[in-house]
Amino acid sequence: MVKKEVASNKVLDDGGLTGWSLGLIALIFSLIFPIAGFIMGVVGLIVNRKERRYAKNMFTKTGKTLNIVALVVSVILFIASLVAVTYLESALSQIGGI
Repeated sequence: MVKKEVASNKVLDDGGLTGWSLGLIALIFSLIFPIAGFIMGVVGLIVNRKERRYAKNMFTKTGKTLNIVALVVSVILFIASLVAVTYLESALSQIGGI
């Protein structure tokens, strides 16, 4: 079911596939670059919320789950990278590297 509205509010209802796709991409990006994964996860949740008005199916439910998982993974990996950098800096300063 494809729903197109050509008025001032352009809405394309693809059955939740856009939110699902953004969730999957956000999850992949969160493993590589956590800040980008976080941003894409937030955008995916916003898109998913708009799509749920028109279609409540497997893609909208799975898209919401993927976006939430991507947000959580992004935050965890970002915090882990900050801790790793801090630990590495203190370890290098102890051995006289910095």
